[in-house]
Amino acid sequence: MRFTSVIIAFIMLVVPAMAASNSTSTEILVIFNKGVIPDNHSRAFLTLADLSLHNPMLSLTLDNHGVTQLRKACPSYNPENRMRTNRTGETFILTDVSDWYLLKVNDKSTAQNLIQELLLQDDILSANLHYKFQTLEPLQEVIETTKETLPASPSYDFPDDEYFYRQNNLRNGPAGINVYPVWQFFTGESYPVEVGVIDSYIPRGVYATGNTDLEGRVIGAPIGVDYRTQHGISVAGIIGAKGDNTDFIAGINWGAIINSQSSVDNDENNRVDDAYCLLAQRDVYAVNISMGNFIDEDDCSWWIFSWCWSPEEGRLLADLYNNNTLVVASAGNRGTDMPHFPSGYEHVLCVGATDVFGGPVDETTTDPIDPSWESAYGNTLDLMAPGIWTPTLEYPDGYTRYFGGTSAAAPHVTGAASLLFSYDPNLYNDDVKNLLILSASDLLAPGWDQHTGHGLIDVHEAFKLLLPPYSYDHLNSSGGGTITDLGQSQRMFFKTGLWGVKIGHQYKVTKTIQYNDLYVTTPNVWGRGVASKGYSASNENYCIGYCGVSNVTSTGFDVTTYVYRVYNLAGQDCGWHPCPPSEVEWHYTVLGIKDINPPSVTVVNPNGGEYYRTPEEMVIEWDVEDEYLAGVGCGISYNKFGGFGLWTYIAGNLSVDENGHGEYIYTIPSGLPRIENDWRIRVFAQDSNQQQGLDISDASFTVEVLAKPDDEPTPNQGGRRVPDNHFLTSPMPNPFNPTTIFEFGLKEPEIVSLKIYDVSGKVIKTIHNNEWLREGVYPTSWDGSNSNGVKVSSGIYFLKYIAGSSFSVTKKMILLQ
Repeated sequence: MRFTSVIIAFIMLVVPAMAASNSTSTEILVIFNKGVIPDNHSRAFLTLADLSLHNPMLSLTLDNHGVTQLRKACPSYNPENRMRTNRTGETFILTDVSDWYLLKVNDKSTAQNLIQELLLQDDILSANLHYKFQTLEPLQEVIETTKETLPASPSYDFPDDEYFYRQNNLRNGPAGINVYPVWQFFTGESYPVEVGVIDSYIPRGVYATGNTDLEGRVIGAPIGVDYRTQHGISVAGIIGAKGDNTDFIAGINWGAIINSQSSVDNDENNRVDDAYCLLAQRDVYAVNISMGNFIDEDDCSWWIFSWCWSPEEGRLLADLYNNNTLVVASAGNRGTDMPHFPSGYEHVLCVGATDVFGGPVDETTTDPIDPSWESAYGNTLDLMAPGIWTPTLEYPDGYTRYFGGTSAAAPHVTGAASLLFSYDPNLYNDDVKNLLILSASDLLAPGWDQHTGHGLIDVHEAFKLLLPPYSYDHLNSSGGGTITDLGQSQRMFFKTGLWGVKIGHQYKVTKTIQYNDLYVTTPNVWGRGVASKGYSASNENYCIGYCGVSNVTSTGFDVTTYVYRVYNLAGQDCGWHPCPPSEVEWHYTVLGIKDINPPSVTVVNPNGGEYYRTPEEMVIEWDVEDEYLAGVGCGISYNKFGGFGLWTYIAGNLSVDENGHGEYIYTIPSGLPRIENDWRIRVFAQDSNQQQGLDISDASFTVEVLAKPDDEPTPNQGGRRVPDNHFLTSPMPNPFNPTTIFEFGLKEPEIVSLKIYDVSGKVIKTIHNNEWLREGVYPTSWDGSNSNGVKVSSGIYFLKYIAGSSFSVTKKMILLQ
């Protein structure tokens, strides 16, 4: 559950310190009702004289609080370009921010009073505090005293960057993200993707002289701009510094295009809103936000009419989500579970920081360079990444070993996400988020927890989910769901044309979906909100698509979304949002190993021409090819008549190794002296979906049966006659005609019942009827006849095995007469 009720403020999270701007002024973001300000899309500033032409009372109110002008929140926005098609082809409407303006007052108290007065004006749709913070430079004296305490690593031939040997954060280990194996086949350079970095401007042009790690791959920041702090370039270095160029360090995605957007302009004005707007109009795959603010209790103690959070920021981030952009934000450096934003929004991936041992940076393991910070935690935390001793870029020296905090953790995740996008540009933002979560390494107990989220990201493991034998499908479904009326209540909706408190009559729409394909194990399934038609159940609803997935099994899963019949507080009907229940669409991704073909079996030995004398051991070997060898079970039988007639069961429930090779030792028993020269071996293999394959030895081999001496013991076939547990193997072959074979096992003596039933539950044949049997393995077969020896008709039958009072299992068989 994400927190959303907060007042937003921005603060760069940088080690070793962070603080507010020295300016005591406070900003307010005001949204005017449509039509209040004519031709406003072309006006970056409004004076009080402009306002007085339309609303003298509003102009007077602002003047009484010391406001002289209003600055456009998003000057890059053009209302003519509101209709946007994202990189995967979905069309959406950008938020209309042409009526959003920022104004400054002297202090917070003045801002609070002014907001309450503004919200009484008919021309004002919304007014909220809009804090602005900036970073402080690192404490160089602290750094200098700790230089020699950092651990070193062995040098590497690849990549050959000067300081890569210090980048433990990128390798496999307790605190590394394991990207090194991925670089052996993919570095991101073959398909560069654009990554937004909202931070301090990243130097380029004259400021990047001598640093080739980002050369030619920084856009957005003006050439020659005052770079202000090292923060932005340090973040960008982790994401995309060019590797294997002998220069400084290696970033994660060597081909990433960095779109640098500053959080403030040259006059120290807040421009984060404009950065959101600008990036939402581009094919940006991921955005990194290594900044934010914690919300203290007193921030919300005064409000009466204004929201106690920033719905405006949440709405602009929703535009980035609809743009199929993955937004990654740092969790914060205060070591608390207090709400933190922008990482606290549902549509933002929140990242905490680990220490050099792979644990969360908390009161037990602090940063030796600056022990004053701890990684934040709580319900919004998604993933962890390295946050101490992180080598990266800086200006003008080019390199630093000491960047840290959750500011350093977030770009590790952004870089990993961008590398996945580079490898497969068809991935959606929800795809990459779930790939990173599924592949993360648990740091505490298995599963999500509020101190480490889903764990430390592992880039190599994430890539494995995109490589054979795995595959994914983008699928969708519409109509036919179950509609549940959840009643109406006051809700807050935030999108153009539907802003603020409304009466929402909520309907839940669910549907059960079956897979189109067979999978060897239960696949992973998640929803993709970008393409879905339906909203979430959140009371503070940013009106982005939602597809909830639950009850995932081996055969299917459930999907859920919500729609609303909306009324304003006066009771006027505002229509269905986003659509009536009958028109919802669920879009989802299924990732797994498809069971496309039945197992392919090859008998390797004996395969024709061999000669055995009893009681010689026959080594039976075979090879299996299948999508999921761990799910394959095998059975062996022999035939004395060249493959014709009756096959005799040898063993079942046999596995193969990781290469698909199986082996079983069968001791041929002695008996009446004779020579049998037409033996064949048959091997069945059955996968987890009951698909079967078989092979018979290519040619006959000979068995010379010798007389059994009186002192010769009965062979203990295969060396395993007493199993560890009771079991019943799946019948093989299945479907079958005329005979199927199976075996059951007892780990200890039990009363056994083994019967065959038809689909009506009628007993067709009784093999064991409450008989006392010793421990061991019992090969058995069924030839399709009932207890009277009469052949039964084709159809489905059930083999039920009961051992004692606590073990019971049933297997399905299909007889084809």
